[in-house]
Amino acid sequence: MKLEVGMYVRTKNRGIAKFRGWNAYDENKVAIHTHNEGDVEITPVIDKSTIIKASDNIIDLIEEGDYVNGFRVDEIGEYHSIKTDKIETYAKVNCSKLLNCLYEEDIETIVTKEQFESMSYKVGE
Repeated sequence: MKLEVGMYVRTKNRGIAKFRGWNAYDENKVAIHTHNEGDVEITPVIDKSTIIKASDNIIDLIEEGDYVNGFRVDEIGEYHSIKTDKIETYAKVNCSKLLNCLYEEDIETIVTKEQFESMSYKVGE
Protein backbone atom coordinates (compact mmCIF):
# COMPACT_ATOMS: atom_id res chain seq x y z
CA MET A 1 0.00 0.00 0.00
CA LYS A 2 1.39 3.36 -1.03
CA LEU A 3 1.16 6.08 1.62
CA GLU A 4 1.40 9.78 0.89
CA VAL A 5 1.27 12.64 3.37
CA GLY A 6 -2.29 13.96 3.63
CA MET A 7 -4.02 10.66 2.81
CA TYR A 8 -6.64 9.20 5.13
CA VAL A 9 -5.87 5.86 6.79
CA ARG A 10 -8.02 3.28 8.57
CA THR A 11 -6.16 1.61 11.43
CA LYS A 12 -6.90 -1.50 13.46
CA ASN A 13 -7.27 0.27 16.79
CA ARG A 14 -7.42 4.07 16.27
CA GLY A 15 -10.13 4.32 13.63
CA ILE A 16 -9.72 6.75 10.75
CA ALA A 17 -6.98 9.37 10.82
CA LYS A 18 -4.86 11.50 8.50
CA PHE A 19 -1.38 10.29 7.55
CA ARG A 20 1.29 12.82 8.58
CA GLY A 21 4.56 11.09 7.66
CA TRP A 22 7.20 8.52 8.50
CA ASN A 23 9.19 8.30 11.73
CA ALA A 24 12.78 9.39 11.07
CA TYR A 25 14.21 6.75 13.44
CA ASP A 26 12.10 3.69 12.58
CA GLU A 27 10.77 2.93 9.07
CA ASN A 28 8.03 0.71 10.56
CA LYS A 29 6.51 3.65 12.48
CA VAL A 30 4.34 6.42 11.05
CA ALA A 31 2.71 9.57 12.40
CA ILE A 32 -1.03 10.12 12.07
CA HIS A 33 -3.26 13.05 13.04
CA THR A 34 -6.17 11.80 15.13
CA HIS A 35 -7.73 14.96 16.58
CA ASN A 36 -7.13 18.36 18.18
CA GLU A 37 -7.38 19.15 21.87
CA GLY A 38 -7.85 22.88 21.98
CA ASP A 39 -4.97 24.39 20.02
CA VAL A 40 -2.84 21.22 20.29
CA GLU A 41 -2.81 18.74 17.41
CA ILE A 42 -2.64 15.11 18.61
CA THR A 43 -0.30 13.21 16.28
CA PRO A 44 0.63 9.78 17.71
CA VAL A 45 3.30 7.56 16.18
CA ILE A 46 1.94 4.09 15.40
CA ASP A 47 3.21 0.86 13.91
CA LYS A 48 2.76 0.90 10.11
CA SER A 49 1.38 -2.66 10.23
CA THR A 50 -1.76 -1.40 12.04
CA ILE A 51 -2.88 0.50 8.92
CA ILE A 52 -5.59 -1.52 7.17
CA LYS A 53 -6.16 0.70 4.13
CA ALA A 54 -5.46 4.20 2.85
CA SER A 55 -7.16 6.59 0.41
CA ASP A 56 -7.27 10.22 -0.66
CA ASN A 57 -11.07 10.05 -0.17
CA ILE A 58 -12.24 9.51 3.40
CA ILE A 59 -15.49 7.90 2.26
CA ASP A 60 -13.50 5.00 0.74
CA LEU A 61 -12.48 3.97 4.28
CA ILE A 62 -15.98 3.82 5.76
CA GLU A 63 -17.43 0.33 6.26
CA GLU A 64 -20.86 -1.02 7.10
CA GLY A 65 -21.37 -0.78 10.86
CA ASP A 66 -19.38 2.46 11.25
CA TYR A 67 -21.11 5.61 12.49
CA VAL A 68 -21.05 8.75 10.33
CA ASN A 69 -22.42 11.99 11.79
CA GLY A 70 -23.96 9.88 14.57
CA PHE A 71 -25.82 7.47 12.27
CA ARG A 72 -24.96 3.81 11.70
CA VAL A 73 -23.89 3.00 8.14
CA ASP A 74 -26.08 0.22 6.73
CA GLU A 75 -24.57 0.00 3.28
CA ILE A 76 -21.84 1.44 1.07
CA GLY A 77 -22.79 1.99 -2.54
CA GLU A 78 -21.66 3.58 -5.79
CA TYR A 79 -23.44 5.26 -8.66
CA HIS A 80 -22.47 7.00 -11.87
CA SER A 81 -22.97 10.75 -11.58
CA ILE A 82 -24.19 12.28 -14.82
CA LYS A 83 -23.31 15.75 -13.50
CA THR A 84 -19.60 15.02 -12.91
CA ASP A 85 -19.27 11.89 -15.09
CA LYS A 86 -17.58 10.10 -12.18
CA ILE A 87 -18.36 7.09 -10.06
CA GLU A 88 -19.34 8.47 -6.63
CA THR A 89 -19.38 6.50 -3.39
CA TYR A 90 -22.09 7.01 -0.77
CA ALA A 91 -22.84 5.69 2.71
CA LYS A 92 -26.47 4.71 3.25
CA VAL A 93 -27.80 5.33 6.76
CA ASN A 94 -31.22 4.86 8.28
CA CYS A 95 -32.16 7.97 10.25
CA SER A 96 -35.42 7.42 12.11
CA LYS A 97 -37.14 5.58 9.26
CA LEU A 98 -35.90 8.11 6.67
CA LEU A 99 -33.49 6.54 4.25
CA ASN A 100 -30.58 8.90 3.77
CA CYS A 101 -27.38 8.77 1.73
CA LEU A 102 -24.29 10.63 2.86
CA TYR A 103 -21.61 11.72 0.43
CA GLU A 104 -18.02 12.73 1.17
CA GLU A 105 -18.91 16.41 1.49
CA ASP A 106 -21.56 15.53 4.14
CA ILE A 107 -19.10 13.80 6.49
CA GLU A 108 -18.40 15.64 9.73
CA THR A 109 -17.58 12.82 12.17
CA ILE A 110 -16.76 9.12 11.94
CA VAL A 111 -16.58 6.49 14.65
CA THR A 112 -15.50 3.10 13.32
CA LYS A 113 -17.33 -0.02 14.46
CA GLU A 114 -14.13 -1.15 16.23
CA GLN A 115 -13.92 2.14 18.17
CA PHE A 116 -17.63 1.94 19.02
CA GLU A 117 -17.31 -1.64 20.31
CA SER A 118 -14.21 -0.84 22.39
CA MET A 119 -15.98 2.12 24.05
CA SER A 120 -19.27 0.35 24.77
CA TYR A 121 -20.19 -0.95 28.21
CA LYS A 122 -21.55 -4.50 28.25
CA VAL A 123 -24.45 -4.78 30.70
CA GLY A 124 -24.17 -7.78 32.98
CA GLU A 125 -20.37 -8.08 32.93
